[in-house]
Amino acid sequence: MRLEPLLLRATEVGKLLGLGRSKVFAMVAAGELPVIRIGRSVRIPREALARAVRTQTIAAEGTTSPSHRGTEATALRGPR
Repeated sequence: MRLEPLLLRATEVGKLLGLGRSKVFAMVAAGELPVIRIGRSVRIPREALARAVRTQTIAAEGTTSPSHRGTEATALRGPR
């Protein structure tokens, strides 16, 4: 049985979300992702990340019209 880490590094979150490390840190700075700070280290709790993705997905589904399908990920990514 392999244990999954409870806390993720920015690079790991980036891989899971398909984003770069810098974008993950920008989302952390903007308060878009929940974090735990351990000294100078920043970690994102795995369950809180999953909850944030679910929340953003539900919010995007509630505001997405048929002509804007495929833009759901924009709510989590933010403006480019």
